Amino acid sequence: MSIAARLVVRRVVPVLAVLALLSAVTAGGAATAAPAEAGGPAVWTDLSGPVGSLLVQPRVARDAAGVLHVVWITGGSTQDLKQRVVAADGTAGAEQTLAQGWGALNNPAVVYDNASPTPFLVFAGGIRSSAPGDGHEGMSLWTSVDGSTWTLQPGLVSGPGGTAYVSDVSAVLTPSSVFQTWFGSSGVWSHRGLANGGDQDVNDVGDYGYHSAFGYDSAASRLWLVAAYNATGRQGLWVREMDQATGAAVGASQQLPGSTTGYGGSQQFNMKQIPVPATGLTGQAGVVIAYPTGYPSTTQLRVWRLAGGSTATTVLTGGTSEKGATAVAATPDGRAWVVWADNAGGARRIYASRSDAGATAWGAVTSLAVPPGSDALWQLAASAQAGGRLDVLAQVSIGDDERIFHTQLWAGLHVTVVPKTARAKKPFTATVTVKDAGAPVAGASVAAGGRTAVTDGAGTAKLRLGVAKVGRLTVTVKKDGYQTATAAIVVKR
Repeated sequence: MSIAARLVVRRVVPVLAVLALLSAVTAGGAATAAPAEAGGPAVWTDLSGPVGSLLVQPRVARDAAGVLHVVWITGGSTQDLKQRVVAADGTAGAEQTLAQGWGALNNPAVVYDNASPTPFLVFAGGIRSSAPGDGHEGMSLWTSVDGSTWTLQPGLVSGPGGTAYVSDVSAVLTPSSVFQTWFGSSGVWSHRGLANGGDQDVNDVGDYGYHSAFGYDSAASRLWLVAAYNATGRQGLWVREMDQATGAAVGASQQLPGSTTGYGGSQQFNMKQIPVPATGLTGQAGVVIAYPTGYPSTTQLRVWRLAGGSTATTVLTGGTSEKGATAVAATPDGRAWVVWADNAGGARRIYASRSDAGATAWGAVTSLAVPPGSDALWQLAASAQAGGRLDVLAQVSIGDDERIFHTQLWAGLHVTVVPKTARAKKPFTATVTVKDAGAPVAGASVAAGGRTAVTDGAGTAKLRLGVAKVGRLTVTVKKDGYQTATAAIVVKR
């Protein structure tokens, strides 16, 4: 099937036949994949099998036990809503079916509310069937006590009418409520709570808003909504504060710096991901939004930390290669991860960087190859664990199929060595400095030339070395919770 055809399958609501409806209460379905598949850092696991569309995006939430819940839809003439859980060590559980045989479903949102008697919440816009009075043409809600047995709630969270039934949904939990947002050619919408009604038009930029998402600043207790706009003269990414008491917008929208690029005498915008990657920071001020910029190729990846009215951005990576799908994730200790795809030299890879607490500085970039056999990478999602481990979901094309894969990454270390060059057969002392997002890393193991040392409180270690041969001497640095890092000393005559 061509890319164009697969897009049509995903975006156009199918001709609805009268469908044989399942019970409103759906138990966790029988596994259609191995009951458990071992994973871990740099190990790719096919979570979904064929999903039927390049626009299907995995959505994730982590529960109180540290288990990751991955939810997605399948494309086709009818559509299903699926889930698999992934343990902290990367082991994937069996596939479950939340909904089956719907006339249309769009990318869902999944939220975990530990204070609720039904803490697992999945929101999805769609149409269950063409049967008169069916009651599910809008945004529906599935709930679960334990994440394994799911109940489709009667009625709608939003609708009927509006655009929720044809839109992807994003959601966020704050101390005051749970909020959802969706979009369409008429703009961007939000909703507060679980009861139907009270939809808010939050768009003061113009129509044609897309891919909206929330970021909650937990330190300042402020909720922000960011969306992409493609209206004439009002393009790019725009952010607006939300009133948590009502779900309505507060004040005017603000454009994210660099989200449009001058090209051919006009401003152009190139959207690369759904939804806009945004996250709050656990216990820290600010919201982090990441986005590729540039036109016609997105050759830079920017990060904007929204805190205290700041409009400054950090260019996390540049160069000439195209940056594609992007994801962000907050860690339990106040840091943020940014993950992105890069097509440098035709070698598709996924890259990631983790910030310090508060996202004021960024650490070393780590990377890994895309899943074996991938022809293209379309979507990314991510969820951070304590201790430096990151879960990464990638939706890729392999032949005529699109599939969702899972893997994990460790945080990176930045290693510098002085001196950078040495002479053969002349002993010297190498000083190795190890940092994480600008902060010294103590207790890291450093090895080179048969000698070892451990970094001190300043993140430094010294090795007395003597090298007999000309060439490159590799310095290897290891630390629990980090990817192994290396640096080199050039040995000359």
